[in-house]
Amino acid sequence: MDSDILKNIIQNSFNQAFEYCNAFELENIESEQRFRHANRSRIWIETFAKALLKASQQAEVSAENFQAFYRKNRKDDHQEDNNAQMFGLTEFLFDIVIAEMTEFDTASKKRHPHSKYAKLQAIRKAIWIVESEFKRKDSRALLLDMNKLVLGRAEHKLFIMSQDESDTQDWAIETLNTLSKEDDAKIFLARIPHPCDWGKPHKNVEVFEIPYVQEKI
Repeated sequence: MDSDILKNIIQNSFNQAFEYCNAFELENIESEQRFRHANRSRIWIETFAKALLKASQQAEVSAENFQAFYRKNRKDDHQEDNNAQMFGLTEFLFDIVIAEMTEFDTASKKRHPHSKYAKLQAIRKAIWIVESEFKRKDSRALLLDMNKLVLGRAEHKLFIMSQDESDTQDWAIETLNTLSKEDDAKIFLARIPHPCDWGKPHKNVEVFEIPYVQEKI
């Protein structure tokens, strides 16, 4: 997947999340600001995870074995319910994981061959791992989540941060460039509006493929 395709997926997901949250917040006008921002972040992750799974399935032959892992938010999310049954959790190590799944017989299958627990699902490989950190002007918080991506192994890696006008924007690109020098994954950095800025005039999402050489003025 190239940066233009990824940018379209992120932009469309952001637009959908914004529209959903806007309608929800009109019905719950008295909700606390802190709650609104947290809810926006969760809805964004959920919307983007589903879109990224769909795009990955369209690009791969073995798509029927793909699964998305992300933090549960809406009660009617059947994708998340399946994950909870499979592993006892919905979020798996990273904010989002798109994984190719495989299956194993349990050790007790010979004794209980017809049991519904005779098969176990497992992750064969990660197609995408995604980390997001929306704190602005906080190098330490950004670096912590970048470190998680360095530790993980996947075909694609994505780091998402908030848009702002501080030096942190360029610092994040330079730092991820350095950390990923020996990584053979396809790596991207994306900037999207901070949850507190939704509804205000803002730039479109930005996506950079790493390593990225910044233009010098």
